[in-house]
Amino acid sequence: MFFLGVRLNLGVQEICEEQYTEQQTLNTKQISSAVTEFLNEKVVAREVIAGAENGVPDDFYMRFFKALYERSQGFYALEYIDECGTIVSGYPEDRTPLGYNLYEKNMDQAFQKTAL
Repeated sequence: MFFLGVRLNLGVQEICEEQYTEQQTLNTKQISSAVTEFLNEKVVAREVIAGAENGVPDDFYMRFFKALYERSQGFYALEYIDECGTIVSGYPEDRTPLGYNLYEKNMDQAFQKTAL
């Protein structure tokens, strides 16, 4: 009887561990999918802004930034950085360090890898 109880306990333990592992895998897949969807949304939105006009508009994309920021979630701020590495516009303005130069502060690694 004792032997059967031990075998039953081991069987139940294996089933519980298997179900736990399956649940963790499902949770990980759901989280991964949500993060991927969120990031893809942000990339597409920025690509739309970047391709919307030829050249840089007079307002440095401010109207696009405002519309995107208000309709989306997850952005702290949207900024336009000129070819010299200086932040020249952004939304919301109170979160945008206008005049900050990324090259001078050695903070340009984020767009060093990006080829336009």
